[in-house]
Amino acid sequence: MWHRSFSDQITLQGLIDPRFYARYRNTGAIWATAEAQLGNRNIRPARELRTLHHKVMLMDVTMPHENDRGIAVAGSYNFSTNAEENNDENLLIFHNHMIANQYYQDFMGAMKRATGEMERPVPHVDAGEWYPVMEVRDGSRFEIEIARRFGYPVRFLGVNTPRVFAGPDSSEFFAAEAAEFLARLAEGKEARVFGPYGNKPDASYGSYIAYVQVRDSEGNITDVNRELLLNGFGEWTRYYRQHPDSISAFQEYTEHARESAKGMWIEPERVGEKISRVALGSDAADVIVSFPININIADESTLQAIVGVGPAIASRIIEYRVEKGGFTDVDELTDVRGIGPATLARMRPYVTVD
Repeated sequence: MWHRSFSDQITLQGLIDPRFYARYRNTGAIWATAEAQLGNRNIRPARELRTLHHKVMLMDVTMPHENDRGIAVAGSYNFSTNAEENNDENLLIFHNHMIANQYYQDFMGAMKRATGEMERPVPHVDAGEWYPVMEVRDGSRFEIEIARRFGYPVRFLGVNTPRVFAGPDSSEFFAAEAAEFLARLAEGKEARVFGPYGNKPDASYGSYIAYVQVRDSEGNITDVNRELLLNGFGEWTRYYRQHPDSISAFQEYTEHARESAKGMWIEPERVGEKISRVALGSDAADVIVSFPININIADESTLQAIVGVGPAIASRIIEYRVEKGGFTDVDELTDVRGIGPATLARMRPYVTVD
Protein backbone atom coordinates (compact mmCIF):
# COMPACT_ATOMS: atom_id res chain seq x y z
CA MET A 1 0.00 0.00 0.00
CA TRP A 2 2.85 2.37 0.85
CA HIS A 3 4.54 1.96 -2.54
CA ARG A 4 1.36 1.89 -4.59
CA SER A 5 0.10 5.09 -2.94
CA PHE A 6 3.04 7.06 -4.32
CA SER A 7 1.68 6.50 -7.81
CA ASP A 8 -1.93 6.91 -8.87
CA GLN A 9 -2.99 3.36 -8.05
CA ILE A 10 -4.48 3.84 -4.58
CA THR A 11 -5.12 6.66 -2.12
CA LEU A 12 -3.72 6.14 1.38
CA GLN A 13 -5.02 8.37 4.17
CA GLY A 14 -4.53 8.11 7.90
CA LEU A 15 -4.79 9.90 11.23
CA ILE A 16 -2.56 9.12 14.19
CA ASP A 17 -2.88 10.26 17.78
CA PRO A 18 -0.27 13.02 18.34
CA ARG A 19 1.53 11.09 21.08
CA PHE A 20 2.09 8.08 18.83
CA TYR A 21 2.88 10.30 15.87
CA ALA A 22 5.68 11.89 17.91
CA ARG A 23 7.02 8.44 18.75
CA TYR A 24 6.99 7.45 15.07
CA ARG A 25 8.75 10.70 14.18
CA ASN A 26 11.43 10.16 16.82
CA THR A 27 12.09 6.60 15.65
CA GLY A 28 12.03 7.47 11.95
CA ALA A 29 8.94 5.37 11.14
CA ILE A 30 7.58 6.00 7.64
CA TRP A 31 4.19 7.23 8.91
CA ALA A 32 5.70 10.42 10.35
CA THR A 33 8.05 11.30 7.47
CA ALA A 34 7.54 14.00 4.83
CA GLU A 35 6.90 11.21 2.31
CA ALA A 36 3.72 10.34 4.21
CA GLN A 37 2.10 13.38 2.61
CA LEU A 38 3.42 12.96 -0.93
CA GLY A 39 1.69 11.50 -3.94
CA ASN A 40 -1.65 10.00 -3.00
CA ARG A 41 -0.69 9.80 0.68
CA ASN A 42 -2.19 11.97 3.36
CA ILE A 43 -1.08 10.64 6.76
CA ARG A 44 -0.85 13.19 9.56
CA PRO A 45 -1.28 13.77 13.31
CA ALA A 46 -4.84 14.30 14.50
CA ARG A 47 -6.06 17.47 16.21
CA GLU A 48 -8.85 15.97 18.31
CA LEU A 49 -9.96 16.79 21.83
CA ARG A 50 -10.22 13.05 22.37
CA THR A 51 -7.45 10.46 22.39
CA LEU A 52 -7.47 8.56 19.09
CA HIS A 53 -7.63 4.96 20.25
CA HIS A 54 -9.87 3.84 17.43
CA LYS A 55 -7.88 1.02 15.75
CA VAL A 56 -10.00 1.35 12.61
CA MET A 57 -9.14 0.65 8.97
CA LEU A 58 -11.36 1.51 6.00
CA MET A 59 -11.07 0.03 2.51
CA ASP A 60 -12.80 1.10 -0.67
CA VAL A 61 -14.80 3.71 1.22
CA THR A 62 -14.92 7.04 -0.60
CA MET A 63 -17.88 9.33 -1.12
CA PRO A 64 -21.19 8.34 0.49
CA HIS A 65 -22.77 5.42 -1.35
CA GLU A 66 -20.38 5.80 -4.28
CA ASN A 67 -19.97 2.04 -4.35
CA ASP A 68 -21.13 -1.01 -2.42
CA ARG A 69 -17.66 -2.43 -1.77
CA GLY A 70 -16.80 -0.50 1.40
CA ILE A 71 -15.30 -2.49 4.28
CA ALA A 72 -14.61 -1.34 7.84
CA VAL A 73 -12.22 -3.12 10.20
CA ALA A 74 -12.53 -2.39 13.91
CA GLY A 75 -12.25 -3.99 17.33
CA SER A 76 -9.85 -4.12 20.28
CA TYR A 77 -7.00 -5.37 18.10
CA ASN A 78 -3.96 -3.06 18.06
CA PHE A 79 -2.02 -3.30 14.83
CA SER A 80 1.14 -4.54 16.54
CA THR A 81 3.29 -7.61 17.04
CA ASN A 82 2.16 -7.76 20.66
CA ALA A 83 -1.48 -7.99 19.60
CA GLU A 84 -0.67 -10.63 17.00
CA GLU A 85 1.47 -12.90 19.16
CA ASN A 86 0.69 -12.28 22.85
CA ASN A 87 -2.65 -10.64 23.63
CA ASP A 88 -6.13 -12.04 23.19
CA GLU A 89 -7.58 -9.26 21.03
CA ASN A 90 -10.49 -9.31 18.62
CA LEU A 91 -11.04 -8.01 15.12
CA LEU A 92 -14.36 -7.27 13.43
CA ILE A 93 -14.62 -6.97 9.65
CA PHE A 94 -17.82 -5.31 8.42
CA HIS A 95 -18.54 -6.31 4.82
CA ASN A 96 -21.21 -3.62 4.66
CA HIS A 97 -20.77 -0.31 2.88
CA MET A 98 -23.50 1.34 4.98
CA ILE A 99 -21.64 0.62 8.23
CA ALA A 100 -18.30 1.48 6.62
CA ASN A 101 -19.72 4.84 5.56
CA GLN A 102 -20.54 5.74 9.18
CA TYR A 103 -16.88 5.23 10.07
CA TYR A 104 -15.90 7.18 6.95
CA GLN A 105 -17.93 10.21 7.96
CA ASP A 106 -16.29 10.25 11.39
CA PHE A 107 -12.86 9.89 9.78
CA MET A 108 -13.39 12.73 7.30
CA GLY A 109 -14.58 15.07 10.07
CA ALA A 110 -11.38 14.29 12.01
CA MET A 111 -9.29 14.72 8.84
CA LYS A 112 -10.77 18.17 8.18
CA ARG A 113 -9.96 19.19 11.74
CA ALA A 114 -6.41 17.87 11.28
CA THR A 115 -5.91 19.94 8.12
CA GLY A 116 -7.51 23.08 9.61
CA GLU A 117 -10.55 23.04 7.32
CA MET A 118 -12.83 22.64 10.35
CA GLU A 119 -12.50 23.80 13.94
CA ARG A 120 -12.66 21.31 16.75
CA PRO A 121 -16.15 21.28 18.30
CA VAL A 122 -16.50 23.13 21.60
CA PRO A 123 -18.19 21.01 24.28
CA HIS A 124 -21.18 22.44 26.10
CA VAL A 125 -20.57 23.98 29.52
CA ASP A 126 -23.19 25.27 31.96
CA ALA A 127 -22.23 28.59 33.57
CA GLY A 128 -24.08 27.62 36.75
CA GLU A 129 -22.53 24.18 37.20
CA TRP A 130 -19.44 23.18 39.19
CA TYR A 131 -16.94 20.95 37.38
CA PRO A 132 -14.04 18.97 38.89
CA VAL A 133 -10.60 20.44 38.18
CA MET A 134 -8.74 17.75 36.23
CA GLU A 135 -5.35 19.26 35.57
CA VAL A 136 -3.42 22.50 35.89
CA ARG A 137 -1.45 22.93 32.66
CA ASP A 138 0.49 26.04 33.72
CA GLY A 139 -0.36 29.36 35.35
CA SER A 140 -2.44 30.47 32.38
CA ARG A 141 -4.81 27.52 31.96
CA PHE A 142 -6.28 24.41 33.52
CA GLU A 143 -8.74 21.69 32.56
CA ILE A 144 -12.21 21.01 33.88
CA GLU A 145 -13.88 17.60 33.61
CA ILE A 146 -16.77 18.21 31.20
CA ALA A 147 -17.74 14.53 31.17
CA ARG A 148 -16.23 11.48 32.81
CA ARG A 149 -12.48 11.54 32.09
CA PHE A 150 -12.98 14.19 29.38
CA GLY A 151 -11.29 17.50 30.11
CA TYR A 152 -11.44 20.83 28.33
CA PRO A 153 -9.02 23.75 28.83
CA VAL A 154 -10.00 27.05 30.45
CA ARG A 155 -8.05 30.33 30.32
CA PHE A 156 -8.68 33.41 32.39
CA LEU A 157 -10.76 36.24 30.99
CA GLY A 158 -9.10 39.63 31.47
CA VAL A 159 -5.85 38.14 32.81
CA ASN A 160 -2.56 37.70 30.99
CA THR A 161 -0.56 35.13 32.97
CA PRO A 162 3.02 33.94 32.30
CA ARG A 163 2.98 30.78 30.20
CA VAL A 164 5.04 27.64 29.78
CA PHE A 165 5.37 26.64 26.13
CA ALA A 166 7.43 24.71 23.64
CA GLY A 167 9.91 26.39 21.34
CA PRO A 168 13.39 27.90 21.38
CA ASP A 169 12.50 29.61 24.67
CA SER A 170 10.92 27.57 27.41
CA SER A 171 8.61 29.97 29.19
CA GLU A 172 7.84 33.52 30.17
CA PHE A 173 9.37 35.06 33.27
CA PHE A 174 7.67 33.85 36.50
CA ALA A 175 5.73 31.10 34.66
CA ALA A 176 6.88 28.35 37.02
CA GLU A 177 5.77 30.34 40.07
CA ALA A 178 2.42 31.13 38.45
CA ALA A 179 1.85 27.44 37.66
CA GLU A 180 2.61 26.46 41.25
CA PHE A 181 0.29 29.17 42.63
CA LEU A 182 -2.60 28.10 40.39
CA ALA A 183 -2.04 24.44 41.33
CA ARG A 184 -2.32 25.30 45.03
CA LEU A 185 -5.43 27.37 44.33
CA ALA A 186 -7.33 24.95 42.10
CA GLU A 187 -6.17 21.34 42.38
CA GLY A 188 -8.56 18.99 44.12
CA LYS A 189 -11.42 21.49 43.88
CA GLU A 190 -14.41 22.23 41.68
CA ALA A 191 -14.58 25.13 39.25
CA ARG A 192 -17.35 27.28 37.82
CA VAL A 193 -16.58 29.07 34.55
CA PHE A 194 -18.73 31.85 33.11
CA GLY A 195 -18.70 34.75 30.69
CA PRO A 196 -18.80 38.53 31.23
CA TYR A 197 -22.48 38.62 32.19
CA GLY A 198 -22.72 35.32 34.04
CA ASN A 199 -23.46 33.54 30.79
CA LYS A 200 -21.70 30.72 28.96
CA PRO A 201 -18.07 31.82 28.36
CA ASP A 202 -16.67 32.44 24.92
CA ALA A 203 -14.32 29.86 23.43
CA SER A 204 -11.22 30.53 21.34
CA TYR A 205 -8.13 28.60 20.25
CA GLY A 206 -9.27 25.34 21.83
CA SER A 207 -10.23 26.65 25.28
CA TYR A 208 -12.87 28.60 27.15
CA ILE A 209 -11.99 32.19 28.12
CA ALA A 210 -13.75 32.71 31.42
CA TYR A 211 -14.13 34.22 34.83
CA VAL A 212 -13.33 31.34 37.16
CA GLN A 213 -14.38 30.47 40.69
CA VAL A 214 -13.13 27.44 42.61
CA ARG A 215 -14.91 25.76 45.53
CA ASP A 216 -13.28 23.52 48.12
CA SER A 217 -14.84 20.59 50.00
CA GLU A 218 -16.09 22.93 52.77
CA GLY A 219 -17.91 25.19 50.31
CA ASN A 220 -15.42 28.08 50.39
CA ILE A 221 -15.38 29.96 47.06
CA THR A 222 -12.41 31.81 45.59
CA ASP A 223 -12.36 34.12 42.56
CA VAL A 224 -9.31 32.87 40.67
CA ASN A 225 -8.92 35.76 38.19
CA ARG A 226 -8.87 38.21 41.11
CA GLU A 227 -6.34 36.17 43.12
CA LEU A 228 -3.96 35.85 40.18
CA LEU A 229 -3.91 39.61 39.70
CA LEU A 230 -3.75 40.59 43.39
CA ASN A 231 -0.82 38.25 44.03
CA GLY A 232 1.18 39.35 41.02
CA PHE A 233 0.78 36.27 38.84
CA GLY A 234 -0.73 38.14 35.92
CA GLU A 235 -1.79 41.50 34.60
CA TRP A 236 -5.02 42.84 33.16
CA THR A 237 -5.44 42.42 29.41
CA ARG A 238 -8.01 44.11 27.19
CA TYR A 239 -8.60 41.12 24.93
CA TYR A 240 -12.01 39.42 24.69
CA ARG A 241 -15.37 40.75 25.77
CA GLN A 242 -15.39 41.70 29.48
CA HIS A 243 -17.81 43.21 31.95
CA PRO A 244 -17.12 46.95 32.52
CA ASP A 245 -16.97 46.44 36.30
CA SER A 246 -14.33 43.73 35.99
CA ILE A 247 -12.23 45.88 33.67
CA SER A 248 -11.89 48.66 36.25
CA ALA A 249 -11.45 46.18 39.12
CA PHE A 250 -8.81 44.13 37.28
CA GLN A 251 -6.87 47.28 36.43
CA GLU A 252 -6.88 48.24 40.12
CA TYR A 253 -5.74 44.74 41.18
CA THR A 254 -2.88 44.89 38.67
CA GLU A 255 -1.77 48.31 39.85
CA HIS A 256 -1.97 47.27 43.52
CA ALA A 257 0.24 44.21 42.91
CA ARG A 258 2.70 46.30 40.89
CA GLU A 259 2.99 48.97 43.58
CA SER A 260 3.37 46.31 46.27
CA ALA A 261 6.05 44.46 44.24
CA LYS A 262 4.12 41.22 44.56
CA GLY A 263 4.87 38.12 42.50
CA MET A 264 6.33 38.90 39.10
CA TRP A 265 6.31 42.64 39.87
CA ILE A 266 9.36 42.15 42.09
CA GLU A 267 11.22 42.50 38.77
CA PRO A 268 8.79 44.52 36.63
CA GLU A 269 11.31 45.05 33.85
CA ARG A 270 11.29 41.27 33.23
CA VAL A 271 7.52 40.82 32.93
CA GLY A 272 6.78 39.23 29.57
CA GLU A 273 10.41 38.21 29.03
CA LYS A 274 10.91 34.84 27.37
CA ILE A 275 13.48 32.73 29.17
CA SER A 276 15.12 29.31 28.95
CA ARG A 277 15.61 27.24 32.05
CA VAL A 278 19.27 26.63 32.94
CA ALA A 279 20.09 23.70 35.20
CA LEU A 280 23.33 22.14 36.43
CA GLY A 281 23.91 18.78 34.80
CA SER A 282 25.62 15.77 36.34
CA ASP A 283 28.85 16.67 34.56
CA ALA A 284 28.83 20.10 36.30
CA ALA A 285 28.08 21.84 32.98
CA ASP A 286 25.16 24.19 32.40
CA VAL A 287 22.36 22.49 30.50
CA ILE A 288 20.02 24.85 28.62
CA VAL A 289 16.69 23.23 27.85
CA SER A 290 13.33 24.24 26.42
CA PHE A 291 10.03 23.39 28.06
CA PRO A 292 8.05 21.26 27.92
CA ILE A 293 10.67 18.49 28.03
CA ASN A 294 9.92 15.32 26.07
CA ILE A 295 10.44 12.56 28.64
CA ASN A 296 10.71 9.99 25.84
CA ILE A 297 13.92 11.42 24.40
CA ALA A 298 15.52 13.65 27.08
CA ASP A 299 18.87 12.60 28.53
CA GLU A 300 19.56 12.37 32.26
CA SER A 301 20.95 15.90 32.61
CA THR A 302 17.99 17.44 30.76
CA LEU A 303 15.49 15.52 32.90
CA GLN A 304 17.03 17.06 36.00
CA ALA A 305 15.88 20.48 34.78
CA ILE A 306 12.32 19.39 35.62
CA VAL A 307 10.92 20.54 38.94
CA GLY A 308 11.17 17.69 41.48
CA VAL A 309 13.59 15.55 39.46
CA GLY A 310 17.06 14.76 40.78
CA PRO A 311 19.71 12.31 39.50
CA ALA A 312 18.01 9.24 41.01
CA ILE A 313 14.55 9.93 39.57
CA ALA A 314 16.02 10.97 36.20
CA SER A 315 17.78 7.59 36.05
CA ARG A 316 14.56 5.75 36.92
CA ILE A 317 12.63 7.63 34.21
CA ILE A 318 15.14 6.45 31.62
CA GLU A 319 15.06 2.87 32.97
CA TYR A 320 11.25 2.86 32.81
CA ARG A 321 11.02 4.11 29.21
CA VAL A 322 13.66 1.60 28.06
CA GLU A 323 11.76 -1.24 29.73
CA LYS A 324 8.31 -0.16 28.54
CA GLY A 325 9.26 1.18 25.13
CA GLY A 326 8.50 4.79 26.04
CA PHE A 327 5.77 6.74 27.80
CA THR A 328 2.39 7.03 26.09
CA ASP A 329 1.02 9.51 28.62
CA VAL A 330 2.47 11.93 31.17
CA ASP A 331 0.37 10.24 33.88
CA GLU A 332 2.58 7.14 33.52
CA LEU A 333 5.25 9.01 35.45
CA THR A 334 3.51 7.93 38.66
CA ASP A 335 4.62 4.37 37.79
CA VAL A 336 8.21 5.52 38.32
CA ARG A 337 9.37 4.96 41.89
CA GLY A 338 9.63 8.25 43.76
CA ILE A 339 7.01 10.11 41.69
CA GLY A 340 3.61 10.43 43.36
CA PRO A 341 0.55 12.51 42.46
CA ALA A 342 1.88 15.62 44.25
CA THR A 343 5.26 15.43 42.48
CA LEU A 344 3.56 14.81 39.14
CA ALA A 345 1.38 17.89 39.67
CA ARG A 346 4.51 20.03 40.05
CA MET A 347 6.18 18.39 37.05
CA ARG A 348 3.21 18.47 34.70
CA PRO A 349 3.67 22.00 33.22
CA TYR A 350 7.22 21.10 32.23
CA VAL A 351 6.87 17.68 30.60
CA THR A 352 5.35 16.14 27.49
CA VAL A 353 5.44 12.87 25.58
CA ASP A 354 4.94 14.66 22.22
